[in-house]
Amino acid sequence: MRNIKFNNKFIIVMYHHISNDKKYLNAIDPIKFERQIRFFKKNFNVLSPNKFYEKIKKNKFDSRDCLLTFDDGYQTHYKYAFKILKKYNLKGFFFPMVYNPKPNYIHHLNKIQLFLKINEDKMKILDEIKNKIKFENPKIFKKFNKILKGIKTKNFYDSEVEIIIKRLLQRELPIKLREKICNDIFRRTKIPNKIINKFYMSTYQIKKLSLLGHEIGIHTNAHYWMSSLKKKNKKERC
Repeated sequence: MRNIKFNNKFIIVMYHHISNDKKYLNAIDPIKFERQIRFFKKNFNVLSPNKFYEKIKKNKFDSRDCLLTFDDGYQTHYKYAFKILKKYNLKGFFFPMVYNPKPNYIHHLNKIQLFLKINEDKMKILDEIKNKIKFENPKIFKKFNKILKGIKTKNFYDSEVEIIIKRLLQRELPIKLREKICNDIFRRTKIPNKIINKFYMSTYQIKKLSLLGHEIGIHTNAHYWMSSLKKKNKKERC
């Protein structure tokens, strides 16, 4: 959960993966998700997009006002969240990534999540990244220790080594280098096709959500860290 300050405070609840598969995904299972939705329905004023925009115009929110948001546009949002929200007559705010050129495309962000979930030896992955940097870009390798020192490793969800790996492959290294390293590690990681196939919502599913009153936003073009991009690249990639 996170709060946004206008003249009043209200609650934004953010979801990512909703799935029964805990082996390959860091996810909330659908049963637990539905229990949470019942809780919000009973104890909070879950705002529809229309109600939310009405309150924005008046700049007046109640502390019990609540938004349900869903990041990245995963297929499970349509499979589980959409149906459960419909069951309780609630509307959500969905923020899919735009760039999805192929049916089995997996964004580099999710590749990182998948191979970190599957590979237990995180230090081995970090060593592999270091060796690949040394081979691919010796100039960057000379700065490697300095880059590590600049990474803040306090995080509620991840271990220190996981944070370092994510920051290196999401932000700290040059785009082409981090994507190449990410793809190399992902290719050698054995992930079933059932996980990779239809990982994200289709255009049809997104349009259907919109037609039924859910809000569709944008979660950037390709989920890059804005602060890591040069000004000329921000419009193209985000």
